[in-house]
Amino acid sequence: MEPSGQSDLQWTALVIRTYQNIRQETTSRRPCRCGPMAGQPRVLITAVSWVALFCTVTTCLAAAASDPSGATTEAAEALKQEELGVVQALARDFPGRVEPVILMGNVLHRLGRTDEALKLWQQALQRDPKHADVYDKMGWFAMEKGQYEEAIAHWQKALEIAPDFSGVHSGIARALMGLNQHHEAIAHLEKEIENSPRSSFDYFLLGQEHLQVEQYEQAKTSYEKAIAIDPNLTNAHYGLFTVCVRLRQRAEAKEHMATFKRLKAKDMETLKDRNEAFDDLIDMRKDAAETMMLAGQAYQAKGALPRAEQLLRRAAALDPENAMVHLHCGALAMQMRRFAPAEQAFRQVVTLAPNSSRGYSGLAHLYLQANQKLPEARQLAQKAVTLEPSAFNHYVLSWARDRNGDRAGAIVSIRRALELEPDNPRFRRIAELMEKRN
Repeated sequence: MEPSGQSDLQWTALVIRTYQNIRQETTSRRPCRCGPMAGQPRVLITAVSWVALFCTVTTCLAAAASDPSGATTEAAEALKQEELGVVQALARDFPGRVEPVILMGNVLHRLGRTDEALKLWQQALQRDPKHADVYDKMGWFAMEKGQYEEAIAHWQKALEIAPDFSGVHSGIARALMGLNQHHEAIAHLEKEIENSPRSSFDYFLLGQEHLQVEQYEQAKTSYEKAIAIDPNLTNAHYGLFTVCVRLRQRAEAKEHMATFKRLKAKDMETLKDRNEAFDDLIDMRKDAAETMMLAGQAYQAKGALPRAEQLLRRAAALDPENAMVHLHCGALAMQMRRFAPAEQAFRQVVTLAPNSSRGYSGLAHLYLQANQKLPEARQLAQKAVTLEPSAFNHYVLSWARDRNGDRAGAIVSIRRALELEPDNPRFRRIAELMEKRN
């Protein structure tokens, strides 16, 4: 039987809920903050099918049968108190600063004290209205209440401050989906994908929206791109089954339905065996790690390096697969002239995020600063430029080429850095010195 428009909406609801529960997120942003539906358009969740109900019941039964000792609950409570203590100490050490107010709002929001969190975020914006991240948080807060227009207004303010803010266009698109404004949602999803081209879930949502407006070829292309990034994205295969049926491509439809059934069975096993309390603790550890990292950066900027080091190490212990935490650990170790810990941290960044330039440029910068492993520094700097041809990466490559005797190449690289940031006085001074020397 051909899928109907209503079943498409039901399936989108189930997909968003399941995705929020079991996705493996590589970035620090996780829109869902208060329960599996938080941050998602409520209209997409009202028509949940019996499959979603079965998933929910299975998960609840598994959680009820697990953790009889209560150890997970105790660990979660201890982590909450630790995180609160860090933020309270930050507020005492930085009186009048807006950052502790924002962090306290974040913590209270995750603890379910949403009204208190909102008041703190509003206070922060009154002190400094240039915090795009606060508008982003308030956007998700409005989404949790089904206030789609208000959510969009907050996100538009975030874009005014930071036009490339990751995830904001996706958030606006989800709010527009809740308002049944599908063409507008498509436009924002396309903008999000321009900024984050490796987001399989945004491609999936784009496919869903094209499907809603009966743009079947575009929907098929979007689903295929989602699968190219994540071949095990179960619901993209269902989406492909749907559009192939609509396009009368029956052989492909049959193939994708078979893949969907296989992956869905695997997903159901995962949900059946899932310990929800333990998973929540893992999420709490990730959130606490972000708090520790941000607090550590504040102390580092103040010059309180031992305290910064303590907090960053704690963040790395809480979330050892967070590449950004290791990046900051490396930068702090460099500042403290500790070569071995810095090298280890930057290498960890490369391992965890091989497609990001930051680990490579950080490691190259370290070697150049220490005047060690110069040929490897040049290779790393070149890799960083290949991944991300930013002004800073061209600057590091110029430095590496110069240290390896390639003065002509060094001038080319620093000129490129200056083209990208023409008002950067450091780049201009280095370019002038290199040209005079030659």
